[in-house]
Amino acid sequence: MKLLALLATLEVCCAAGRHPEHRLHLHSAPEHGSVLELGGTSSSAAEQQSSSSSNTGSGKPSGTSISSSIIPVFADLGGSYEPHWLHEVVLSGVREECGVSLKLERREDLAALFPTHGGVLVATGGLGPGEEQLLRELPLQQTQRMVLLHLSDESNSHNTGIYERFGAVYRNYYRSNVNQSMSYLSLEEGSSEPGHARELKAGSSANVFWMPLGYGMRLLKNPSLMTPAASRPLLFSWSGSTSGKEDRIKMLQALREAPDVLERGFLDKFDNFNAGGKDTPSSYTAMLYNSSIIPCPRGIHAEQFRIWEALEVGALPVVLDEDQHSHLERIGLRLPKVKSWAALPEFLREWGQPEMAGKLDTLSAELHDSWRLLKTRLRKHVGKTVCALAMGD
Repeated sequence: MKLLALLATLEVCCAAGRHPEHRLHLHSAPEHGSVLELGGTSSSAAEQQSSSSSNTGSGKPSGTSISSSIIPVFADLGGSYEPHWLHEVVLSGVREECGVSLKLERREDLAALFPTHGGVLVATGGLGPGEEQLLRELPLQQTQRMVLLHLSDESNSHNTGIYERFGAVYRNYYRSNVNQSMSYLSLEEGSSEPGHARELKAGSSANVFWMPLGYGMRLLKNPSLMTPAASRPLLFSWSGSTSGKEDRIKMLQALREAPDVLERGFLDKFDNFNAGGKDTPSSYTAMLYNSSIIPCPRGIHAEQFRIWEALEVGALPVVLDEDQHSHLERIGLRLPKVKSWAALPEFLREWGQPEMAGKLDTLSAELHDSWRLLKTRLRKHVGKTVCALAMGD
């Protein structure tokens, strides 16, 4: 009950302390036909400085202007769980790179409005049969000026054969059977970023890029709420569904068998994702910003919003030591791991000791900085790609 009272207080503080740019319409999206004003308005000053470091002193975009001042984005953002991630990060680099605006169009209007000069298709839930047929019927030189954002293939069951019809593809949820054709934006110093936009070869399998899931719309970003990880009132927290998700059930069982650890954290279990738990967006945000450590047991897929949301708020995500997270190490993102979820209580006991505070603060800050760098590289990479394909040869 103490922790519930604490979270109720934190929720009020979170809602009241939000900056104007974070007052999001959580269950709505930009209107179709409207011009999306992108450019990282919700990014931190450090992120904006990093993303603009290659621009000229005049403040003009670093890329080359293209003949059309508008690039269409075909999407149903109302059906997406991550509209703010797409708006604030993934697509915000286009204006920075070539000075054009993005115009949101209905996904259902793709056939009627299919562009000749390039565009973006946001395929939440994969491509439908009608969309695939359209892409196969249109001239290849026209479809390969498009960029596909393939979202929500959590079960790794969507058709990837259609990728060849696009100039470039960005997809979340790591998928092993397209592993050899997927590229990664590395965080390692001195590494070269694969698939630089000006070197794109339309239709090449090397133009399939994995990108992080990012943050969901339950997270109301507010950097002013971020404090050093070790000073936060909750040692850990977790909120999620458990139906058919064995790892999560094992984690909850292990925590319930460790009352000394359980009393230092907060759990919100619900059976079905769509039903949700006790948390509202404000309380979910308060829970994350006030937690030192966020366990991340897999759901349907090992990748999940929880990993990236923990990094966004400066908490320490903990994952299971398994091959499904190997792609994170390939990009230089090395998260703390446990051998099994039965070992989580001991991990929390160790990291919750006062003498571990400095190490906890250092590691969480380093991972937060790595995440910030990855967002910047993703934003610039997508921007360069969309602009290069729109400019054509």
